[in-house]
Parts: sequence; C-alpha cells; structure tokens
Amino acid sequence: MDALEIMRQLQQDPALKAQLRTALLGEEILSLPELVRENSRQIAENSRQIAALTERMDRVEAQIAENSRQIASLARRVDSNIGHVLEMKFYQRVEDYCDEVVDNARVLRFR
Repeated sequence: MDALEIMRQLQQDPALKAQLRTALLGEEILSLPELVRENSRQIAENSRQIAALTERMDRVEAQIAENSRQIASLARRVDSNIGHVLEMKFYQRVEDYCDEVVDNARVLRFR
C-alpha cells in the first residue's frame, strides 16, 4: 500500500483517520485546541476583572485625593484655632505667668 492509497483510505474512513490521528499525535497534542480555547476564555475573564479593578482604583484614588484636600483644610483650621486657644489661655493665666516678674499684676478688662 503506497502513500496515496493510505490517503484515499483515510479520506473515505473518518473512524480510521481518527484512530491514526490519535496513534500518531497522542491525546496530549489532540487536547491542545481545547486547552487554547480555555486559556483564551480565562484571559478574557482576567482582562474583564483587571478593567473592573482599574476602574475601582481610579475611584479610590479620586476619593483619596478628596480626603487629602479635606485633611489639609482641617489642618489649617486646627493650626488657626491652636493660636487662638493659646492666646486665650495666656489671657486667662497672664497673672500666673507674670506674677514672678511683677508683683500683684492684674489684667485690665475693658467693657
């Protein structure tokens, strides 16, 4: 039987062709197309998940930037209030602070 006869026989008998394919290639090679399809599906799913995570990260970064602006604003307000509080404490206790330097010091209060 020559090669052409074998080719004709394989074209006429799909079962024989499948048996020969399995014998020559082995199950592992024959399973490659399904593995490639599964890998492609998994890559597509991973790409979808990465896109969703990227979108979430963009929102988180925007929220962090907004929080940073708010914290900076609050820090400025606290700094301003600290100065006022220290001023008020000094005013309330000026007699105690100055007592060692000046005897009988009193705060003049204007009404």
